[in-house]
Amino acid sequence: MTSPISHERATQWDLYLEDLKGRLIGIPSRYESEADVEVVLNRLNSAIVESFEANCPLKQRTSSSKTPWWNSHVESHRRKVRKLFNKAKRTKNPNHWEDYKSAQREYKKVIRDSIRDTWRASCEDIIQLPSAARLSKVLTKDPGAKLGAVSLPDGGFTSSAGETLQHLLSAMRSAYRLTGLGHWIGEEQTTGHATIWNKATENCPVLLMLQDSVEPTICPSPKLGIQIPSRDDWDNTNNTICQNGIIWFTDGSKIGDKAGAGVYGKTTRTKLSFALGSYANVFQAEIYAILACGMEILKTAPKRRTIQICTDSQAALMAIESSKVKSRLVLDCKKILNDLASCNRVILTWVPGHSGVPGNEEADRLARLGSIGYPIGPEPILGVPYSMGGFNHERAPKQGVRKIMARSPGLG
Repeated sequence: MTSPISHERATQWDLYLEDLKGRLIGIPSRYESEADVEVVLNRLNSAIVESFEANCPLKQRTSSSKTPWWNSHVESHRRKVRKLFNKAKRTKNPNHWEDYKSAQREYKKVIRDSIRDTWRASCEDIIQLPSAARLSKVLTKDPGAKLGAVSLPDGGFTSSAGETLQHLLSAMRSAYRLTGLGHWIGEEQTTGHATIWNKATENCPVLLMLQDSVEPTICPSPKLGIQIPSRDDWDNTNNTICQNGIIWFTDGSKIGDKAGAGVYGKTTRTKLSFALGSYANVFQAEIYAILACGMEILKTAPKRRTIQICTDSQAALMAIESSKVKSRLVLDCKKILNDLASCNRVILTWVPGHSGVPGNEEADRLARLGSIGYPIGPEPILGVPYSMGGFNHERAPKQGVRKIMARSPGLG
């Protein structure tokens, strides 16, 4: 069985250039929006690919039926599993069936390891080749691969420009996550997927800022009660406020691009306001308000008291209640609450925001006061939330494209 592949060495480059010039006629040279840039890029990409394919002849090649990851080690395990299966089927002995199942599990593991090792070796070989040889190897190895395609983890290639872009963004998301956890080692690499991330960070420095993230950590929920009463229950605060407890209200706010947190102690008449800068989001502000409240209470070293902290963020309450933590700020908040709950009865209560509850209104005022102030110290104050970095790295390619187009004669 034969399958056609591209014969790059026989490409008629003179005809390719003439063909490309003709296909570029009519492509707009002015654009005023991102949508216009996308249209120009799609047409430019199509013109280059179609011109190359039209002037690059195909040649027949006998496809190999050999599976690249199959080897003698895998074959020996296959024979072993087959023998044990036949033996168990013949004897119907439960012990023999257990031997067969155990060998089968080991066989599957050997297959997975072989596929992974073969894929890694193939990637390393391709990266070490010069650019021209690398292109030739990719197009020769997979007859279906086209210019502009990138390799996938399963050994195949992307089939469209949209799939290629999605794969590149996925690679950047992985690099962004590894950078935040301190595991990224691609700064010095100039080939492969590392170049995608390195170019993105040149256009978006925020990607290299300290992130509010930790490796997924199992942290037991604090020994406290979490209450989410209805709005009707708050019509009568006697149903929701602990009469003999120490009552606190917290809130987070963001005005424009600056966030703030507010803490109000109803029992102690304490009023605290914090400026959190331009990188924190509302969720972080809410969590920080609870954390700051807990730290303020710990200063008085209360024991055997009932402490009630009221917040209007159900998202913050659910994050604190969850046993799996991926945010450094949430982890710190849970540790403070655990310390506070070790000697006291601590209750976190949801309060409806902007509903006229006096304590919540005062906490909201303090949070707004913080969001119009200026933070003390370098930013980011709390670490960049993953959502902000994700937004920026998805925009990074477009920002880079605009710079390239501006520098390109006839296109800028």
